[in-house]
Amino acid sequence: MCKDARVGRGGKGMKEQLQDGHRQQGRWILVPLADITTPKHGRVCYVSQWWAVTEHNEALFFEWYSSPQCNASKVITRRIGKGFDAPETKPRFLETAFLPHRCGDYAYGEEKGK
Repeated sequence: MCKDARVGRGGKGMKEQLQDGHRQQGRWILVPLADITTPKHGRVCYVSQWWAVTEHNEALFFEWYSSPQCNASKVITRRIGKGFDAPETKPRFLETAFLPHRCGDYAYGEEKGK
């Protein structure tokens, strides 16, 4: 079951649907590592990335699941996830992560792709 996040997208009043067990903290979505390291049907797979992870073992996303705070570089990951009252994080390497997504986040149509 999903719940609405309080963050509007681009000022248009759209809301991200939070997955069960995920939580909102300001503009951030915090997702338990146990959730994204377990394969689930319909998720997008990320491989060999450094993730911004909280002391509570939660991966950080900025407003949307399409904005994970990860990178192939550990140095860059130390810098991402800062600002906008982000929780404190440390880089953690994940061989694979399975992320929730909306196909519309990755497809360009009339609304997105100019």
